[in-house]
Amino acid sequence: MDGINWSSVLSDGNVKVFPANNDSHTLVTNTLAGNVVAKFIRIISVSGTNYHSMRLEVKGCPVLSICGCCAYDLVSGPYGVSNDALSASSTHSTCLLQEVRFNSSRGWCPADTGDGHYIQVEFQTTSNLKAIQTLGRGNNNQWVSLYSVNISMDGINWNSILTNGDIKVFPANSDRHTLVTNKLAGNVVAKYIRVISVSGEWYRSMRLEVKGCPVTNMSGKCPK
Repeated sequence: MDGINWSSVLSDGNVKVFPANNDSHTLVTNTLAGNVVAKFIRIISVSGTNYHSMRLEVKGCPVLSICGCCAYDLVSGPYGVSNDALSASSTHSTCLLQEVRFNSSRGWCPADTGDGHYIQVEFQTTSNLKAIQTLGRGNNNQWVSLYSVNISMDGINWNSILTNGDIKVFPANSDRHTLVTNKLAGNVVAKYIRVISVSGEWYRSMRLEVKGCPVTNMSGKCPK
């Protein structure tokens, strides 16, 4: 999205290699699966004949944010998700998955202590993500103090949010009730998000909101 941090198009977790040309004039078309959203693209030769020459066209359409402010609640609220769209690496029986919402006085927590646990949200539609907000567990001294973020278009192939080529680690909570907001730089567009604990207090409990807005193509209409 920024021309600095790059992600490969994947297939089953591996870099996808597309078939291309074997003569000068035959048009070869490869359809991209899922929702592939980008500001920049690189086509990288893997094999070819002599000098690897190319003529190129990319089919698609621009995306626009929904009309007005792009700061809607995408976990709860009018553009929020159902409980079925929430998932996690694991969930403890005393802090249920749906308690990840801000309107809960408790919070979600994983089945075990330690790090690498995540909460996952599948948004209603592909969305422009602007900020992540977190709270600790409201009824216990449990919180995530640092986290990383993965995003996906299909829920199978995931990319980390990076900074200078490294996985970005976001500062988070140090108590139960203080709201911490991290703004996302550039154009972060995804259908799925995972917020992954890097460090924290006891069970890495969390309440989560994501700020942003749905995206629509140029010919679409803003939802009411």
